[in-house]
Amino acid sequence: MSDAATAGSSEAPAPAAPRQSDTPGELLKRAREQQGITLQQAAEDLHLDLRLVAAIEANRFAELGAPVYARGHLRKYATLLGLSPQQVIQCYEALTDTPAVPTPVPTAGVARERPRLAVPLGLGALALVMIVAWLAVERDDAGRRQAAGVASAAQDTGGVAEAPSVVAAADAGQTPTPAVDDEPEAPADDAAPAAVEPAASPAPVDATVAALDAPAAGSEASAAPPPAGAVRLDLAFTEPCWVEVYDGSGARLLFEIGQPGTARSVAGAAPLEVVLGLAGAVTARVNDEPIVIPRIAGRDATRFRIAGDGQVQ
Repeated sequence: MSDAATAGSSEAPAPAAPRQSDTPGELLKRAREQQGITLQQAAEDLHLDLRLVAAIEANRFAELGAPVYARGHLRKYATLLGLSPQQVIQCYEALTDTPAVPTPVPTAGVARERPRLAVPLGLGALALVMIVAWLAVERDDAGRRQAAGVASAAQDTGGVAEAPSVVAAADAGQTPTPAVDDEPEAPADDAAPAAVEPAASPAPVDATVAALDAPAAGSEASAAPPPAGAVRLDLAFTEPCWVEVYDGSGARLLFEIGQPGTARSVAGAAPLEVVLGLAGAVTARVNDEPIVIPRIAGRDATRFRIAGDGQVQ
């Protein structure tokens, strides 16, 4: 500042009307002249009319428009001349009794932060929804594949769909109830003949169940080698699984749903054709030798052949 300004700062408190040397126009004009800048050059650098630059240095701020425009021009002019914009603005407010305007920067900063935070959150929520939907579709597809395998196999059974239930009853150690038990009881006078008839009828049923269970794994009969030219297949189940086995002539050897904890053993002319609805729930042996069940990538069901030498194809 000038010597006059220095002297003024050591005097008593300034009166209500500031001195001319303390006005923003005087500060800007003195700095411009000290730097050898003409009024025309300042107007060109500020991109303002010469008339407006002269009004600033003459403190005619009403010609600049609203106070917000006056502050903007003063700040820009002070920056051009290397002065402190804050000091010039304070002189302007003291001269015009204009209250200081709070800086809205924090509010603007918060407004800008929200969109940046909202985008990642929205993307994360969308990704989560897509993952949940994908898992649900995969689970439904697996269920449909299993159901389709069982349904298609059930359609092929025709009139022999009851055979698995007979075998399942035999596995559970239950003796199928003879059909005569469902008939009305005979009178007391005929009790003796009635007792004789059911005693004879279970024999063929028990024989049928015994014939179905005879190939079961673990029995002494199943340990015997298969007939010449035949292949024996032993299956053990850990979960419910549809199973079909056909011999080389196309004859059906096994057609049922294997239950957990049960086993089946069949023998027939090679090659054997095997269909499993859930390959991971079955372990297999061919002629008492364990085999690796072929798997189809991405599917639970599988189909394979067993040659006469026991090789899996």
